Amino acid sequence: MLSFFEPYFMVAYSGAYALLQNLQGLGILSIWNGPYIDLQGTITPLAGLYFICFLLVILFNIISSFAFSRKFSCSVIAFWLFPGVFSLVGFKVFEPIIPEDYIIGSGHLGTSGGALINALVVFVFSWSLATLCLHSWRAGKKSKATFDHIWYVFGLSALAFFVSDTGTSRYNEQLTSSKGTLLEATSILSGQVRTVSEFCEDEGFTTEFGALCVWSKSIKWYVNRISESSFFYEQDEEKPTMEKLLSVSSSVKSDQVARDIERLNAYCTNNSKLKGCVEIPIHLNQDPAISDGSVSINRKYFVPINALAPTIERYWTETVKLSRKVKEAEIAPHKRWIFFMLLALLVGIKVANSSRELFWTKDKSVYRSSILKATKCICTYSKKLWCTLRYG
Repeated sequence: MLSFFEPYFMVAYSGAYALLQNLQGLGILSIWNGPYIDLQGTITPLAGLYFICFLLVILFNIISSFAFSRKFSCSVIAFWLFPGVFSLVGFKVFEPIIPEDYIIGSGHLGTSGGALINALVVFVFSWSLATLCLHSWRAGKKSKATFDHIWYVFGLSALAFFVSDTGTSRYNEQLTSSKGTLLEATSILSGQVRTVSEFCEDEGFTTEFGALCVWSKSIKWYVNRISESSFFYEQDEEKPTMEKLLSVSSSVKSDQVARDIERLNAYCTNNSKLKGCVEIPIHLNQDPAISDGSVSINRKYFVPINALAPTIERYWTETVKLSRKVKEAEIAPHKRWIFFMLLALLVGIKVANSSRELFWTKDKSVYRSSILKATKCICTYSKKLWCTLRYG
């Protein structure tokens, strides 16, 4: 008996894979179970729920088909029963559409076959619901005209929605470039901070540049944090401005750190033999003093905070902005998938109206007659109950 339901479950299993891929992309479901991936533990209950809903949709479709002729309803019943009957006698009716690789994250819609199954299930449900409604209550010309307005506007919107480019590849290229420049700037600053830490091991250097040595312990952690990819997605994080970089340590004042950096950088002249002075690449050096001509573009720095802080701030801001755009562009296909499902819902309603005209039935359908009788009975008994309660 279980083999009878096998093809229906295989359809549900295929649809559930595509559904999970999109629900995961939208952040509604997750295949993570703590630190581990549990794909089967997620897909199995989802497929089971999908299977139950699919059977209910089939039953609903069969019930709605009785609104038409007997031949039509018999054809619908035969259509839904044949896969199960063939499976009972040993014929494999449907091969499950399961992706070879399940891709974690946003931007992947699953297989086209799975998407088609989801759309058809939504279509059959909406067709069945619309058929019952149309044969239970009269739909006037104004109601049909109103739906046509919704249908045509929605269809036109679908064209724009599916043709438009989300710009994912372009944003990814820009993000890679921006992130590369940011990491290049932070790596130079991080390297110079390590050099400062080595110099701070000397007692004489610590005495002369005490504020700088205390600051170097805190800035090391902060610069490494800026370099982390996850940091770019933290919207509430404070922008790494010059003031922020100088004030990362609560033990010393930022103006004391700035004076120590200025005095130490003064030793880095072109003829200086002080080890540790570096020349900043032109594309990274945005020292404000260069624009007014007070320092040369080829100037060397021991702590290049003046040269690199504007660069870090600019490219950090750009990287955060582009990271959000990439994330939005990756979610966009899943929003299109929702739009596609809504479109399938409207198509089902539209086709139900056409089916009603194509498979002509008498004006007084069994559903409308039943509803009228039920309404009259309710009204009659309500009046009797009211009279009994009021007059005893």
